[in-house]
Amino acid sequence: MRFVQIGNPHKCNEASFRRGCKLFNIEYEKVADASSIDGMPDLIWAPLKWIDPAKFSCKIMFGPHFFVFPSQLPPASNNCIYDCLSDWNKRVHEEFLPNPTVPYACIPFGVELPPLSLKLRTKVLVYYKHRVPEDLEFVRALLTRRGIPHTLIWYGHYESEKYAELLDESMYMVVIDAHESQGFALCEAMARNVPLLVYDASSMKQEYANGFPYAGRSEKLLATSVPYWDARCGEKTQDPRELDAAMTRLYTNLDTYRPREFIEATLSDKVCFQKILDFLVK
Repeated sequence: MRFVQIGNPHKCNEASFRRGCKLFNIEYEKVADASSIDGMPDLIWAPLKWIDPAKFSCKIMFGPHFFVFPSQLPPASNNCIYDCLSDWNKRVHEEFLPNPTVPYACIPFGVELPPLSLKLRTKVLVYYKHRVPEDLEFVRALLTRRGIPHTLIWYGHYESEKYAELLDESMYMVVIDAHESQGFALCEAMARNVPLLVYDASSMKQEYANGFPYAGRSEKLLATSVPYWDARCGEKTQDPRELDAAMTRLYTNLDTYRPREFIEATLSDKVCFQKILDFLVK
């Protein structure tokens, strides 16, 4: 089989797609545009731009980088899907375009599972991304009252290598995050077996980045910071009044969480790429 990728998507998505092709012994090719495709591959992944489905008899996976909210999709075709990554994002897309010409799908990208570190885990991390500063201050004050020293990881202000190093030294990570379609940084923490305490978002309207870009919209825009989650991952709440109790539960049960096990079962390269292969035979 041969899979062709058009353009340059999010680097984590591309890395996952490449690893999946290698894992399943599929020929991988990357081109700048559809006109550069020779012959007929088995799958075209077009993460950023539309191509005409009528010109190809193979399957085409569009997305997930076209838009925040959809307004239109290309002409109807039974060989295409548009990847929304997760269920909540699919529901938001349906608020804007409930009957798409190209069906929505939820296919996350695989998360790499690094070797587990043998370092002593003594640190506590706080991950902060696109929430109001008051939410961060609230969480840090809670940690300070408990006498818990912590290291702040501020989205856009850290190096990936340093982040990985800190994760390998951390008992758990507190997350103050806006909506995530998949949330690679959080998935990476779980892949390194770091349990999370998540101050979860409930709507895209909570995003704060030089203002509130979605606050004025009439749609519900219901969302979450952790679209892939179960009890193995840690604790989460949308209510700040419950954070103190959630922190107690997390610390009390710290040795019982299995976030890496969750990633391996639901978001590993093998599991995620199999969803793409399943699309080929539908």
